Amino acid sequence: MAAIAAGRYELARSLIRMPVPAPYEGVSLAGDALTPETIVSSSGSPAKQLFQRIEPIFVEHLATGKQQFDDSWETFDFLRILEMTLQRAGSQEAADRLRTSNVALAAAKERMAAANASNDADEHDEASSALRLAIQAADRALGQYADMIPVFRPYLRVQHAPRGIGHRSVVGGRILGQLENEGQSSPILIAGFGGGDLELLIATCQAVDLAIGRVGHEAAMASLPRGGGAVPDHFRIGDLQDRRHWTISRPPTASPLRFVAVGSSQGEVCCGTRLLQLGEAQARSPGLPELR
Repeated sequence: MAAIAAGRYELARSLIRMPVPAPYEGVSLAGDALTPETIVSSSGSPAKQLFQRIEPIFVEHLATGKQQFDDSWETFDFLRILEMTLQRAGSQEAADRLRTSNVALAAAKERMAAANASNDADEHDEASSALRLAIQAADRALGQYADMIPVFRPYLRVQHAPRGIGHRSVVGGRILGQLENEGQSSPILIAGFGGGDLELLIATCQAVDLAIGRVGHEAAMASLPRGGGAVPDHFRIGDLQDRRHWTISRPPTASPLRFVAVGSSQGEVCCGTRLLQLGEAQARSPGLPELR
């Protein structure tokens, strides 16, 4: 992570790919063997525990700013997952399918743009249909590639996906944006991530981004108490708690409580943050089910 903070991506990749002794496997790559789960013993979020342990070292003793530490942590973990994904059997084939779909999608978008600029109604309809099919094919290929990527409780920020339902990782969006803007001059590409192949790197980044987003979306849904609420749109996986089996004990002097979901322009976790006395809850939301 220190290598990422210093902008030494080639060193970071070398360390991720460094052979290390691994239990039951003899030798494994550091990126697979030295995960938060193997370093920290925790029934909750090992990644969060590790984050909290090393944050003071970087922020207080090494004078790394909080934002730089956060970005370096997330970039390192994302690139670690990406590099280990490319070591898995079948990853190259899945990446190739996604790359082909991405090329077809780009062509369909260009055709749609040209059709929008013309007065040909038939061409517009055909281009629209071709674009819809290309989007479906690209989504299918992306989903199949993401299915191959094991992501276990990372301590990463996620946000609502720009298109469709679900979440995507904040760091994934940032890296994909950098790759789009920098292209062949990207320091991450030059360091050898993705085998130095820009299209392969982009395709794998997309799949890792989706895989992390799926874990984030599951965490968001699990954080909702019984009775409903709003799904948070921006949070760090590991900060949300699974409330599906929570029971709220009522103080002996309090009136029965009901759950009220309170909206937020930020889309934050608003579910369960306000428990109102029965009379107020009924006045605001008649018939709202009681939280047990």
